[in-house]
Amino acid sequence: MFNKDRNKTLKVKAVIILALAVSIGLLMIFADYPQYVEHYYSEGFYPIVCYLLHPLLNIFPFSVGDILYVLVIVYLIYALYRFIKLLLKKKFIQCVLRVAGIIIKIQAAILIFYLFWGMNYFRPSAGERLNLRDTSYTTANLKAVTSMLIDSANATRARLTAADLAQDNSAIYQTAVQAISKLSNDSLSHVSSRC
Repeated sequence: MFNKDRNKTLKVKAVIILALAVSIGLLMIFADYPQYVEHYYSEGFYPIVCYLLHPLLNIFPFSVGDILYVLVIVYLIYALYRFIKLLLKKKFIQCVLRVAGIIIKIQAAILIFYLFWGMNYFRPSAGERLNLRDTSYTTANLKAVTSMLIDSANATRARLTAADLAQDNSAIYQTAVQAISKLSNDSLSHVSSRC
């Protein structure tokens, strides 16, 4: 009876591993089509994910993803320890079941990562999306621009006060919305005065 249950468990895990592998494979085939990724994922599915997850994850003043990475590493070290312990006790069937479980968890994590954020890696480049043309530039040009941006960032940082740094995210977002709205209105009035 015990062997029958283990065989059934192993078959179920094998089916789950196969299903997850097929799902990841299909996702990677989809990733080969950047225009579809942009349209269906980045402009379709991903905004829904952001709408649902951002309010939940913005509660925390730290990166939840970084915490998850640490937990995964700790779990994998623990799983390796348990696996070696079972091997030393010569419990090979339990080793196989444990490895199958770890494979399922890794595959599920990969699938979740790509569905909730990782497919953005397969979007068309910013240059393609913005119709930027490839231009010739030199290392000296890049260094000059980088230096200018660093100086600008440092000058902006120097203008910040303690009150600026004490603002919460919602106040910062509201200020940004007002600034963009003002900039938009200024740009429109500038354009209409030139016409």
